[in-house]
Amino acid sequence: METLISLFIGAAVTWIIAWFYYKKAGDKLRKEAAELRKLNSIILTALERQGWAKLNRDKSGNIIGFIFEYTGSVGIRLGSSVETEFVPANELNQVKLENGT
Repeated sequence: METLISLFIGAAVTWIIAWFYYKKAGDKLRKEAAELRKLNSIILTALERQGWAKLNRDKSGNIIGFIFEYTGSVGIRLGSSVETEFVPANELNQVKLENGT
């Protein structure tokens, strides 16, 4: 009987400590998420003012979406070069033998 009571007391203490820990962590997460939403709103508003994005807003003025626009040109230059040298087969064999392979 004492073992069963100790088990319930230990479970209750563990649950209370865990609940406080997760409550505190959840509160911090909500605060950080609110700050990130505010920063995203600032960045998107700056993009809109520069003419780089069009924001979709709801009736309250909250940003619910955006369209990113950029016009311009992109140039890509690719190039390569290869040098080749003809080596007769008999000379190739001699080079291999001289190296010991």
